[in-house]
Amino acid sequence: MGNDLSHLPDSVQKLIALIGLPLTLRMVDVFGGTTLYLYRSDACAEKLSAVVGAGAADKIIRFFGNTPLTIATCKNAMIIVRNRDILAKFDQLTLREGKSARASVQEIVRDYTPHLHERTIWRVLKKTGEVEPVDPRQMSLL
Repeated sequence: MGNDLSHLPDSVQKLIALIGLPLTLRMVDVFGGTTLYLYRSDACAEKLSAVVGAGAADKIIRFFGNTPLTIATCKNAMIIVRNRDILAKFDQLTLREGKSARASVQEIVRDYTPHLHERTIWRVLKKTGEVEPVDPRQMSLL
């Protein structure tokens, strides 16, 4: 991913490392501002599984054990991190793997479904600022 996550709370950084950015975004969206009491019970597993899936829920419960987990809201910071991740994935898919822009956006949308629409991904990509030439030896047209 390559994002600087130092501005995020420790609990959110741990979740990103454990289950990835898209699923952490879902957890922040659903549980942000609350404390989850992670007990090794079926009710806890079902509650988490409904949001992040059974595999990720199991990872969270095993990692945090019975420790209460406070999920910060950090909405603006998470949007910044999400947008950087989208840009990095788009660059990887288009520049390194040679996929078209449209195919790359469709692949990125699958990572963030159901919370992001394809148009949102295109808006993020349009806000990148200056476009650097692919080859540093390439000259400007103007």
